[in-house]
Amino acid sequence: MQATVLIFFDVKGAADGTKYLVIDESRRTEGDSYEHKRVMVFQDDLEKFMEGLTKAVNAMASEVIPENPEDKHSP
Repeated sequence: MQATVLIFFDVKGAADGTKYLVIDESRRTEGDSYEHKRVMVFQDDLEKFMEGLTKAVNAMASEVIPENPEDKHSP
């Protein structure tokens, strides 16, 4: 049986008025159990996050696989 995966994107506000992005993944495991993972991207980090996401999406759309495995962990 293939696992059911749900991904949610939410923008929330912090107490200091800044916004942050929350990406939640909920994956059904055996029985009625779920495994949850969460990534939070704060407003100050959004530009770097978008740069990394754009690189990853472009790599997936390309037929070329990056040779340097360290590229996936860019600061």
